[in-house]
Amino acid sequence: MSPSFHRAVLAALACGACTGGQAGDAVLTDGPQAALHVAPRDPALRRFHGVDGDSSQKSPSWYFAQWGIPEELPGGVRTAPGADWEVANPHARVAWLAQARAYELAQNGAMGALPCGAEENLFLAPTTPNDYPRHAVGMLPSLPLSQLVRLEASFGLDVAYERVEQRCLTAPNYAAYAVALVLTDDATPEPQTLFYQVMLRDSRGLAVAKRWCPGYEDADSPVFCVDDSLAPVYGQPGPVVGGGRRAYVLDLLPQLRNVLATRHAKSGAPARVLDGDASHWHVTGLYYGQIIMGGAVPTSRWDAYSLRESW
Repeated sequence: MSPSFHRAVLAALACGACTGGQAGDAVLTDGPQAALHVAPRDPALRRFHGVDGDSSQKSPSWYFAQWGIPEELPGGVRTAPGADWEVANPHARVAWLAQARAYELAQNGAMGALPCGAEENLFLAPTTPNDYPRHAVGMLPSLPLSQLVRLEASFGLDVAYERVEQRCLTAPNYAAYAVALVLTDDATPEPQTLFYQVMLRDSRGLAVAKRWCPGYEDADSPVFCVDDSLAPVYGQPGPVVGGGRRAYVLDLLPQLRNVLATRHAKSGAPARVLDGDASHWHVTGLYYGQIIMGGAVPTSRWDAYSLRESW
């Protein structure tokens, strides 16, 4: 079992202490270490097609997702412990930088293979009990949000390179970088899901504050999505292209509770109303990385990711 799995089990067992009024904290996940599962372009397949990285790690508990990329990234690169590695195709690249203990994510939207108006995502994410069965678990659900006093995400980010060509004339051309949580509601007749995305940088200079994601607002489904912005909401400066690594510590709990308290009704499907009871909601997943549309060509480096809950 991985160290992340042991820590996640301890977090789940700590629930008994919460009901007794005792304070505590637990690391829900501490990020990928030198090897990753490879997830296919279609997330609905719910399988992996390879493992990349340190050959001494047989069961990684994280994976990289390549949703929207026109060609599968290859799997099966196995290296000696402590060695760099990378996988790539003409559209995207994932590399492990062993000395820095960082993952480098790179994309190329300038070639025209990506349809205009479509997103291309390159994310890192932990496996959870329900998303990829029969694989090592990188993260178990958090305690109910109502029982928590803090939910802290910490990480380092370096936007090493960014170029945006105006390849698409009638659709956006941009690169964005995000840290996001997946939350699940367990008390409604039909379980709800909330994607909570903190936008760390948008190459267009946009400051997003509580924007409900357009692609979800017209969908008659129990899945909600909201974007927050790093600077105006969390009071921390965004990464600067070529400006080197910046370390971030974000307490996501207050904003999550604020989002739930809106009991938001979808603009295109008003019968779909977000459950506002924080005792019904758990963090059940996360992802971080890059989003591009049009002619964007970004490279970012991520390290030292962790998610910790306190009660």
